[in-house]
Amino acid sequence: MYWETKADTHNTLVANSMPRNRFEQIHRFLHFNDNTKIDKNDKLYKIRPLTDHINKLSTDCIQPLGKYFSMDEAMEPYYGRHSLKQFIWGRPIRFGFKFWCLTTSNGYLIKFDTYAGAGDKIEGKTLGSSVTEKLCVNFIPKDSVVFVDNYFNSLPLLETFTNNNINCVGTIRSDRIEKAPLPELKKEKRGTHPTLHEDKTNITLTRWHDNSQVTLATNSKDENIYKTRGVCKGWSKQERASVTVEQPSVVNFYNKGMGGVDHFDQIRGLYRSRIRSKQWYWPIFRFCLNGAVVNMWFLYRYVDPDIGLVDFIRRIVLAILSSPPLGPNTGPKSKSNSKVPGEIRYDNKDHWIDKNETQRRCAKCGKCSKFVCLKCNVGLHPDGCFRQYHTK
Repeated sequence: MYWETKADTHNTLVANSMPRNRFEQIHRFLHFNDNTKIDKNDKLYKIRPLTDHINKLSTDCIQPLGKYFSMDEAMEPYYGRHSLKQFIWGRPIRFGFKFWCLTTSNGYLIKFDTYAGAGDKIEGKTLGSSVTEKLCVNFIPKDSVVFVDNYFNSLPLLETFTNNNINCVGTIRSDRIEKAPLPELKKEKRGTHPTLHEDKTNITLTRWHDNSQVTLATNSKDENIYKTRGVCKGWSKQERASVTVEQPSVVNFYNKGMGGVDHFDQIRGLYRSRIRSKQWYWPIFRFCLNGAVVNMWFLYRYVDPDIGLVDFIRRIVLAILSSPPLGPNTGPKSKSNSKVPGEIRYDNKDHWIDKNETQRRCAKCGKCSKFVCLKCNVGLHPDGCFRQYHTK
């Protein structure tokens, strides 16, 4: 509808960027790999080059990576038929593709992998622990801290992390503590927290009783995490008021560092691209696209801390759609093309000057010129004006 001539739907910026048929042709035939060389052992062969490329860019663009990381899962909606589509009851997105995500604690996506079945398991470890080991070991810096929930955490994973000088803090399921003598706390006083520590593997188990009991496991070398304690606020049904509850420091440390993936997923869902397609790999492409935009926003805020996500997306769209059209243009011409966005004008890439058949006004000095910049699509004099126009 952006290409219609009706006043309520026509969008000049979109209509001038490319013809409608060109857009529909790209949408219909968009591919990311050679279909004549399909690897039957790789269920994600069609989209593999794109996911590898996004992972590489996400890692290269942030140095250093930092010290605190969060490991969790994310979902992208998909309602078609495919062997990798998941159904997870109780989630905001119940049908779709599942992604294993490794982020910094503030929500920057560093690395991700698409769930491709239980074949990714390492012998002796659960699926969650196997995925965590593959994404973290030999990748994140030594002495870093990884926060995981009870789906990913296990004692064999903590032993592997200890051997690779990686610290891990996370909740753990009661059936994964290998019969460690931790008492049941359901009838104990609120705030009770017994702790077990093993010197050989440097693994510490802490069970804390709040509204319900929760068990945490860590291999951290910092003794203050599991030997000290603090307090937190909690609601008491008996007293009908807020009360102070004793809390081990490891719980507070876990709560501060665990929400990285959830924060990334929340931001990605605010302005998610909703263009649909019949191809099964289109949702994975959407995840890569939206995830890359969120990462760029995180990086851009080092320069402009006050810019919001929607304003940043608008800048990206204006920079892309204001460039020369991809095909013959038959729609109404936009006056906005005379104002080239700074992201294009000063990027110092692919600006070439060429002779034009007719004269045009120079965008720098205002005099007539028979030369144009092919990328900016504006008239310029080759001697002086061209260089000055593309220099801040």
